[in-house]
Amino acid sequence: MERAELSKTGVSMLGRLFLFFLICPVLELLVLVKIHRYLKPELGSGQALLIIIAGLIVSCMVGIRVAKVQGIRLLLETQQRLQQGALPQDKLLEGLLLVMAGIAFIIPGFLSDGLGLILLLPIVRRLLAKKIKIWLTRSMDNGQFKVYQQGVYRHTGTESTQSSVSHSHGDIIDVEAIDSQSTLKAP
Repeated sequence: MERAELSKTGVSMLGRLFLFFLICPVLELLVLVKIHRYLKPELGSGQALLIIIAGLIVSCMVGIRVAKVQGIRLLLETQQRLQQGALPQDKLLEGLLLVMAGIAFIIPGFLSDGLGLILLLPIVRRLLAKKIKIWLTRSMDNGQFKVYQQGVYRHTGTESTQSSVSHSHGDIIDVEAIDSQSTLKAP
């Protein structure tokens, strides 16, 4: 039963992505055509086209530059929180949203540039990061979204036991366990 629900969700998400990637380019083209029609009577077709292309290039360059500057600032804030011993969960989500803003600026079109501009606003990123965190927490609590993590192995004399990872104690070191009995046998 759980598998059937998962496949329905997967198809639904795939359908949504298909519609998104089908509708967005059409909307971008419609906006570009409307702008061209608006500028064409006053500037002529060639100049209107050049202004639109220049606008797309400039918005792409400026948007990527602003995203880069804000990304560096966010990285510094994340490092500062790590040095203070706090987990930068919200900052990581904000960083993901900044990456999405950069991608939106790379996609040619004024609608995607507008989306990128909205995602560059720190207050919008913080709000979206909180909403995403709440959604992920609810999804994990409902069992719709699962997180698996590798356990930490401890050697207790004669046997190795697996325990869960504790985030409240020092550093986690990734090691590989070996069987001490097989390494001590003489050839």
